[in-house]
Amino acid sequence: MKKYLRKGLKIFLWVIASIILLVVLVALSLNIPAVQNFVKDKAITYLKNKTKTEVRLESIKIALPKDVVLNKFYIEDRKGDTLLYAEKLQVDISLFKLLKNTVEINNIELKNIRANVKRINPDTAFNFSFLVDAFMNEEKKDPAKDTTSAPLKFRIDKVLFTDIGITYRDDVAGNDVKLYLGELKTKIKEFDLANQNYVIKSLSLKNTTLNYLQQKPLTQLVQHLTNSVDSSQKVNGKLPTIAVEDFIFNNVKVNYDDRLSTTKAIADINDLGLVNLKVDLTNSKYNADEARLNKSKILFAFKPAPSNNLDKVKDTVVVENSPLALLLKKVDFNDNSVQFDNLAAKPTKGLDFNHLNITDLNLGAGDLNFANGGITVKVNNGSLKDKSGFVLNELHGDATYTDKQIKLANFVLRTPNTSINNATELNFTSMEDLTKHPERVQMNLNFKNTVIGLKDAVFFSNAIPANYRNEKIKVNANVNGYLNNLNIAQLQISGLKNTQIDISGRAKGLPDINKTYLDLNIRKLHLSKADILVVVPKKSLPPTIELPNVVNAKGTFKGSMTDFNTNLNIQTDMGGAVVVANMKGPKGKERYQANISLNNFNVGRLLKQQATLGRITAKANVSGTGLDPKTINAKFNATVLSATYNKYNYRNLKLNGTYANQLVNVKGSMPDSNANFNLDARINLAGKYPSIKGDVNLKQVDLQKLNFSKTEFKVAGNIKANISTADVDYLNGDVYATGLQIVKEGRRFDVDTVEINAVSTATANSLTLKSELLSAKIDGKYQLSKIGNAVINQINKYYQFGDVVSIPDQRFRFDINIYNPKFLKDFVPQLTTFVPSRINGLIDTQKDSLLMNASFPKVVYGDYNVDSVRLAVNNNNQKLNYDLTIRSIQSPSIVLFNSEISGNAANNLLDLNIFLRDRQRKDKYVIGGIFKSFNKDFRFNLDPNKLLLDYQKWTISPENYIQFGQSGILANQFNLSQGSQEQLMGWLM
Repeated sequence: MKKYLRKGLKIFLWVIASIILLVVLVALSLNIPAVQNFVKDKAITYLKNKTKTEVRLESIKIALPKDVVLNKFYIEDRKGDTLLYAEKLQVDISLFKLLKNTVEINNIELKNIRANVKRINPDTAFNFSFLVDAFMNEEKKDPAKDTTSAPLKFRIDKVLFTDIGITYRDDVAGNDVKLYLGELKTKIKEFDLANQNYVIKSLSLKNTTLNYLQQKPLTQLVQHLTNSVDSSQKVNGKLPTIAVEDFIFNNVKVNYDDRLSTTKAIADINDLGLVNLKVDLTNSKYNADEARLNKSKILFAFKPAPSNNLDKVKDTVVVENSPLALLLKKVDFNDNSVQFDNLAAKPTKGLDFNHLNITDLNLGAGDLNFANGGITVKVNNGSLKDKSGFVLNELHGDATYTDKQIKLANFVLRTPNTSINNATELNFTSMEDLTKHPERVQMNLNFKNTVIGLKDAVFFSNAIPANYRNEKIKVNANVNGYLNNLNIAQLQISGLKNTQIDISGRAKGLPDINKTYLDLNIRKLHLSKADILVVVPKKSLPPTIELPNVVNAKGTFKGSMTDFNTNLNIQTDMGGAVVVANMKGPKGKERYQANISLNNFNVGRLLKQQATLGRITAKANVSGTGLDPKTINAKFNATVLSATYNKYNYRNLKLNGTYANQLVNVKGSMPDSNANFNLDARINLAGKYPSIKGDVNLKQVDLQKLNFSKTEFKVAGNIKANISTADVDYLNGDVYATGLQIVKEGRRFDVDTVEINAVSTATANSLTLKSELLSAKIDGKYQLSKIGNAVINQINKYYQFGDVVSIPDQRFRFDINIYNPKFLKDFVPQLTTFVPSRINGLIDTQKDSLLMNASFPKVVYGDYNVDSVRLAVNNNNQKLNYDLTIRSIQSPSIVLFNSEISGNAANNLLDLNIFLRDRQRKDKYVIGGIFKSFNKDFRFNLDPNKLLLDYQKWTISPENYIQFGQSGILANQFNLSQGSQEQLMGWLM
């Protein structure tokens, strides 16, 4: 029995040994080139038959148990184009460890690889699809796969890729990608696929370019992407953790062009390096000991536009979002360029944040920490230049930004014109405090020897005048506390041309101005007109106001807007003013008192009316309760000690009165011998329109002494007014002037009552004037302040006469009768005869109607006797027609009969015809021509066929004209001739 057992064991051992020997022999045979070529040929033949395309391999080298080298592997697509070419593919792999489910790759080397992947219209499949189909068919024949085997373990040491070129073109998705990889070299320390942990000792990428073009897809990109996603159920997964000890990019260029969203990005990276980079994608944490970027160029341009809706595209891996965390111990950027363009925004002057082109960008920083939405950084140096000309020479300081604090420490910013030294700290409980509860924000602002150059401010605003761009502003400030309780230890501002501000004090209750309490000591406030105009926005000052050249003010202000004491002394080159005022009490019941003094103040210069207004010296005081116009109860008293108007110095005008229950009572008097009057008026402000009742007693007003008349002219009398609605466009009321006495050149005249009555309703208006001299009435539906515009607008439809103003439709009739009272001859002794005359007409802008008639039957003034003057104006036949006729004009020097001036206007052309006749009704003078209106000039052209002077016909060039107006006076070919006589008007006057 033992004998058979020994024999059986011996046979078993021989079998095992034979199998081992056979395996060894097979392994050794694979190292023999002939065997390797045999295996290679069999494999290539198999691939050719399987893929039905050309496949070539020059040689294969297998050095078991580790190295596998493929030389010059080539495969075509079905169209005969190169799909893949690999000059060298070498893998150093431990084959025996595959038996232990371990893939251990000691070295991977790819050299001179060319791959072309494409899906070109009208094809809808990639050019490698035939490979998938060939091998997928066989995979489907396999029985059910064993899913119980243990997962593979991977270990990779070195990777070297050189001279790799890949093109990818997909017309369906609109992608066109070209990648050239010069050299990718890495040494992997740990490759834990199961735990998604990768440690890389070094990663180097050099001489690489990537061009990515995104064009319009053949089908909707969203639908294409949606259909391409498989039906795998979502699974929760852990994203990789990656550590790179030495990360280097050299000479790497990326060009991204997305023509769907009009987005373009170009990165030309000369030197990018990271030391000890650690990336935790699951928790969104990124750390590095050092980050550097040198001599690189970044360009990003985009145009906001509706983008593809990718909401329907679902990811098959769901990872819980984590807040981004970034820690960089050292940042070193040198000599970089960054360009940014928002293509939807038009370029603007100055530093345009939509179009930046930054060069010489340098940044040195440490301890950059971005976590939980906050950031801290220590900036050691920073500088840059922008295409606008803005230059940042120096930047350093410590910055902190969190949800509870904003802090700048040791902050220094310098440009060629600006130097800012600032320490700022804002503390708050939440970010909401900054916008909704600023009173909870604690601040500490400290500006020391800060200089702001306006040459730099020009880069941010074009409102700075050219003559100020070399000016600088110096600031020293120390402000601390909560916004609702600020201590202003120091606020000093100086600069511009001549501005000096020195203020200290406290401010409580901000930002609610109604709760603000101020205790300010204004030690100095010195402003110049030029500086004020720089600070004040354009067009904010009324055009009728002229600022003083210099303003000096000092004083105190203590209290709130409704409870305060102030004493301000203001001195200007126009004069001085002192304001002493106080107010206290709850809202609606404020009690106040103010004393205001003007000392020789040039009000005429202030109001740009120096031709009529001069300097004023006055004192006024006001006291009362309440600020609401409906409930105010106050009294006032003012004395104008002197005031110059129309070159006359008025003295001792006194005004006093009360304001209660929206009723204002005013009494005034002036004992000046040349302007002596009393005033008593009552104004009611309670209604929609104010009402006025008043009496003015003119004791004597000498218009000659007041410089309103060149000859003696004195007026006295009483004026009473009772106006129920004092609105010029809705006027109701009466004005009476009685007991009027006029003294003219030593002669006294008594004038009867002058009465004015106005009535306005929602549908009609009327205004009448009655006096001895004339009576007038205007009625219809109109606005009194728009009547002048209505007349000008109607004329402008035919001939440019003035500025057209848009107004509501106006409709009114007017009728004026001029009488011959007794005092008229006394006033105008040379007017020996005046027969009562009349003027009437109507204007209706809605119906485009204009009509006026005037009649002066007889006027004798000195030696001139004018008989029967009539004027008719209308706009019939789409023209503005006028006709002036005079039956006779007689004087010792001229006798004319049946004279006529007539014509019409249309299309900015005014036709003029003048006929002056003698006793026999024969034309003595005839002048015809056309006035043309353009811009703000007028041009008159004489009609050569209508030129008769003293019965003689004169000739003139048809091209003649005289032009006058805003551009001056110009005469062209205005040479009159008759026989041997010639009158030369000239070319230019």
